[in-house]
Amino acid sequence: MSLLRKWKFSRMLKGADFVLAGQLLSKQFSNAVIPNELARLLDEYLADPGRRTAVQLLEFDARFTSVFELSKSFLTRSMLGASDDAPSDVER
Repeated sequence: MSLLRKWKFSRMLKGADFVLAGQLLSKQFSNAVIPNELARLLDEYLADPGRRTAVQLLEFDARFTSVFELSKSFLTRSMLGASDDAPSDVER
C-alpha cells in the first residue's frame, strides 16, 4: 500500500473512538462467516483497538471507513451507551 493511501487513512481516523468502533465491528460480525484473513484482522483489532490495527482493516477493505466514521458520532455513542469522556483517537 502506498504511503499516500496510509496517510489518508490515518487522517480519516482522527477523532475516531477505536473502542466504540470495536464494539460496532463485534456486533456486525458476530456469528458471521468471514474469510480467514478478515477474521485474523478483526481479532487483532479487537485485541488492540488503535490506529495501527484500524489502518490494517482499512487496507484490507476501505469500506470499513464507515465504521470509524460512525464511531465519531455523538448519536452512535449515545445509542451504545459510550461515555463522552471515553478516550478517542488513541495513538498506538
